[in-house]
Amino acid sequence: MHTSLFNRQSLVNLLAAITMSAIYFNAMAVDDNQQFILDAKRQMDDVRSQIDAMRKNNQEVKQDSTPASWGQQSYISQAQMLTQHADDIRHKVLPKPEPVTTVMQQAMAANGEVFIFASFGMPAYTLKSALRAAAQSQIKTTVVFRGLKDESESLRDASNAIHHAIDEADLDVAPRVIIDPRLFNTYSVEVAPTMVYRNGGKVVTATGLEALEDFVKQSEDMLQSGSLGKLSDTYDITEMDMLELIQQKLKKVDWEEKKREAVSRFVNRKEVQLTESLKDEDVRYKIDPRIRFTQDQTTPDGQYFAKAGDVIDPTALLEMETRLFMIDPTSERQLAWMNDVLSVTEHKQVYVLLSALPGGNDLSEFGRLQSTLGRRLYLMQPTMVSRFQLEHLPAMVDLFKGEIRVTEIGQRTLSNAGLPTLLVSPNDGAK
Repeated sequence: MHTSLFNRQSLVNLLAAITMSAIYFNAMAVDDNQQFILDAKRQMDDVRSQIDAMRKNNQEVKQDSTPASWGQQSYISQAQMLTQHADDIRHKVLPKPEPVTTVMQQAMAANGEVFIFASFGMPAYTLKSALRAAAQSQIKTTVVFRGLKDESESLRDASNAIHHAIDEADLDVAPRVIIDPRLFNTYSVEVAPTMVYRNGGKVVTATGLEALEDFVKQSEDMLQSGSLGKLSDTYDITEMDMLELIQQKLKKVDWEEKKREAVSRFVNRKEVQLTESLKDEDVRYKIDPRIRFTQDQTTPDGQYFAKAGDVIDPTALLEMETRLFMIDPTSERQLAWMNDVLSVTEHKQVYVLLSALPGGNDLSEFGRLQSTLGRRLYLMQPTMVSRFQLEHLPAMVDLFKGEIRVTEIGQRTLSNAGLPTLLVSPNDGAK
């Protein structure tokens, strides 16, 4: 390397002075803040320029096939670590970056994208730097993990660990973070951090971490795919490949036992016990499907999806009108009524729900009824009774956007069930 030992030591001292200046900053008067910011920025930019020059010289040495000394490599790692510390200082004392606009986002997409492959096996300050780089990047940047942290048993645990790391990084904008072991395999990532720049068919990789804008510029300057080598210290990836973990868990599953458990739950679920209406005429009423939340609602990882007072309409998600038939399968009249209505039901999504299993716990009878009707059958959930305000069966529930219409079938309609069409009037009453 062409940099003298004196210059190396001066550079380290300069970086250390910047670090100490950041500590002193907390005790400074407000009027002096702006000058400190300008001085810190000028010093850190000077340090970055010197390190870039040293890196360039180091690359020339490598091209000459002259191995770098142990002290030289140690010095480079020390300087890079201090640079990351300096970036932390810059984040705390310099003005926050402006939010990314739509135009800038389009430009970012046109300039390719960057993956920063990370692991919880990295030191906390390195993980923080990776998350911060992704959050503040002017190009689409994603931090990628291979699997769950340590001995985590669920994605919820992994998500909480990632959110905690993001909170520790003190970011104004959350970075894009995913768990995708396939990307690790695609780019043969074996250590963390590893940086990958992808633009069209060109892929540039580097192990370690450096300023994102520098990495992107060097990648763009390369005429074809390749590697920038090792940029800083790297660490073992502690997370198990998510796909391998899933395969291991699947191998331990007793699928026959799971099948028996599923059948048992299906057979032994609580039956819906509603009698037929004693009224002659059908009873019709409407239900307002809107739900008002009385308290804040969050997902398992703590993210809000509804505030107290919010009103939502579940039927707004319907793509087409839906009709539910709810019947007692032990009643021949109810089965006949349902067949009559099914034959004239058009342009609706139809589901048939049974209040109990036909033939007791014999699933073969359930299968026979499915074959006879030519459609899948479902069992009613007890909660449907209160949800649709049901008092009697059979019932027909029509779901529209913004409205639910319920019809409880009376004795006259059931008495006419199965009779020839000519003997039944259009309003379902006997002639």
